Amino acid sequence: MQISIIGAGGHTRSLINILGRHAAFIDGIYDDNLTEGESIGNFHILGPVAAIPQNHLLIISVGDAMTRYQLFKTFNNRIFPDNLIHKDAIIEPYVKMGKANQILSRVVVNTNASIGDFNILNTASVIEHEVQIGNNNQIAPGAILCGRAKLGSHCFVGAGAIVTEKLSISDSTIIGAGATVVSSITEPGTYIGIPAKKSAP
Repeated sequence: MQISIIGAGGHTRSLINILGRHAAFIDGIYDDNLTEGESIGNFHILGPVAAIPQNHLLIISVGDAMTRYQLFKTFNNRIFPDNLIHKDAIIEPYVKMGKANQILSRVVVNTNASIGDFNILNTASVIEHEVQIGNNNQIAPGAILCGRAKLGSHCFVGAGAIVTEKLSISDSTIIGAGATVVSSITEPGTYIGIPAKKSAP
């Protein structure tokens, strides 16, 4: 089994710390925007995405949700399926989790939460009991989803944002850094402030 990483941005610098036993199978990093021969940690930039050997599985290490989604659609049958979980994350019993999630240091996922596929849970984010998370979301550092909240797919929850208990957030929603969501969001868009309100286009 050989694995290649797509993406050499800031997220990759965090991700390489949680690769653990998988690191031995990684040939290197591929990125269309960096020079071949550069390195991140112990992994070298080997070339553009098109240069990845066809028989390699792929770890997508890109923070931007829409770019990630396009890559997942393009390479869906080659995505490395394991969940990458930092040793300092806390995953409580009875959590249901899909595939290819990336869970960083000091994340807490409480009991009976449900997490779909291809999500990034960044440093010290908190997913409380019975929260439901869809696919291809990014939860920024320090964000909190309170008990029984429901987050759709293709969402971004900004640093330090709070989604209060039992609320639902529609697909393709951006919640700004530090925002507090106190009512369910049914329309995609960008929501900021306390309480969070939809911002003008």
